[in-house]
Amino acid sequence: MVSLGAFASGEPAVRELLASSYGLAPDRVVSVGLLEASVMNPNYVVVVAGEVDPAAGEDWCLAGRRLVVRCFRRNRDRARVDFQMHLHEALRAAGFPVASVRPNVLGHRLTWRGGLAWAVYDWVDGEAYDFSRLDQVRASAALLAEVHGFLQGCGVPGYVEPPGFIPYAAWAAAGGRLLTEAFAEDWAAPLTPAERVTLLEAQRYMVARLPARAYAALPRQLVWGDFHGRNLKYDGPVVTGMFDLDVVRWESPMYDLATGIYMFGRKSRLEPEIRLEFAAELVRAYAERRPLTRAEAAAVLPLLVHRYAPDIIETDYIPPGSNLLREMRRSAGIMGAVLRAAGPLESVLGEVAAA
Repeated sequence: MVSLGAFASGEPAVRELLASSYGLAPDRVVSVGLLEASVMNPNYVVVVAGEVDPAAGEDWCLAGRRLVVRCFRRNRDRARVDFQMHLHEALRAAGFPVASVRPNVLGHRLTWRGGLAWAVYDWVDGEAYDFSRLDQVRASAALLAEVHGFLQGCGVPGYVEPPGFIPYAAWAAAGGRLLTEAFAEDWAAPLTPAERVTLLEAQRYMVARLPARAYAALPRQLVWGDFHGRNLKYDGPVVTGMFDLDVVRWESPMYDLATGIYMFGRKSRLEPEIRLEFAAELVRAYAERRPLTRAEAAAVLPLLVHRYAPDIIETDYIPPGSNLLREMRRSAGIMGAVLRAAGPLESVLGEVAAA
């Protein structure tokens, strides 16, 4: 856990929420702490004390049990959050390792306060992704393929597009111009010439490898949208938990595979260089369960560029405490890593699609 920091005011809100909407007395809450992964949505881990009192109708946990209280800060549209919860339950019913949701005293899975939705989940045991473990890469890729198979025909009603995304065709058409315009802004002055060149080269690579008409021909469906190691937990080589449906959206499944190539292929969270061995293992393990067409394989790296293009149009969804210059530099670092790895990765993707 980390310091409550910017979300420090959330601790009393969490305690009050649990007492008034979930019937959990304040003296039962031992501690409230902010989970490290809380960026757009604060997620609080709550330790509950005391034994269950069946006579009082309590079904809360035994001493020391942990809960996770999530505030849906990123998505505030009721229809969108309802869709996410319906999808969460559908995934759980299908056997995917998502946490169980605790209903409030009215039997509802969501509690709305001040225009924000809150939910309480049971804690899921497991460890974070270990960047040195290929077996966890394989397990993650297998899970992603299974999730895609489920999402392709799950039929969960009420889909609402999540906010903050620039459509591929729009970015392909205008990204170069928007980048050049952004470079002229005062806040962008510290960008180095190399960073500017890298961002523009990545944009040209994306458009050349995946023209808008080719993108439009790709099969699309619901995809996870945020496939990475901090949204998974493991027990050795076994995935024990999957989290965060905030950006499930209508897209090519290759968007998730592209995200995984970077997120699981990099050396660490602080080192963007993509390790070919790990990225190739992810691709091959995924394709064993969901074969790639040649068109899909060709789209993966351009979609990776699109996935990490700098957010200079929609700024509301840059994580709190960040700024445009920092995000632009982060994007340039990722783009450089993608371009350096592009040749070998294109070969792997081509081989997998031809198999």
